[in-house]
Amino acid sequence: LSWGEEGKKKKINLIDTPGHVDFSVEVSRSVAVLDAAVLVVDAVEGVQAQTETVWAAMQGGADAVHDDGDGEENGSGENAKNPANTARNPIPCVACVNKLDRVGSDFYGSLGTLNEKLRRRDGSGPNALPVQAPLVREERTGAVVVAWPDPVDGEFVGVVDIVSWPMRRITWEDGGGGKNAQPVLSVSEVS
Repeated sequence: LSWGEEGKKKKINLIDTPGHVDFSVEVSRSVAVLDAAVLVVDAVEGVQAQTETVWAAMQGGADAVHDDGDGEENGSGENAKNPANTARNPIPCVACVNKLDRVGSDFYGSLGTLNEKLRRRDGSGPNALPVQAPLVREERTGAVVVAWPDPVDGEFVGVVDIVSWPMRRITWEDGGGGKNAQPVLSVSEVS
């Protein structure tokens, strides 16, 4: 992505790393060159084991477990020679909870796992606070409500920006449903 006036252009390089454990080395190498990160958390599964490993690497590697086969961990042994595994300053991070439209999704449960599972051994760690809350069509009444501060059973239809004032809601309409439907984005103030 790039933007700005000619001669004063800004550039952002996006790096999408795989979340599977088989790609841990690639993720570590990617983290070593980042200035900031977006940590994506599944709304159904919450924080998973690989999420914890990536988080530890983004926080400077001090808590990351690196197994190089020498029986030692946390940057010792051969890993101490690898710049991707050496301790550095924590990377600023924003978390995004995705897959809110899936059956069994739990925004607040996923938010809770960010705070519970990503704590360091010394008790420090994230204090994840939402900047958006899910909009849900209630099963009982069909009304669209903000699922805040407690979860609401129903179909996910969008989000509400709970930080700005006036609050804005962002909804997606499925355009008639079906596999090839194009979502329609609607932004409006919450009254």
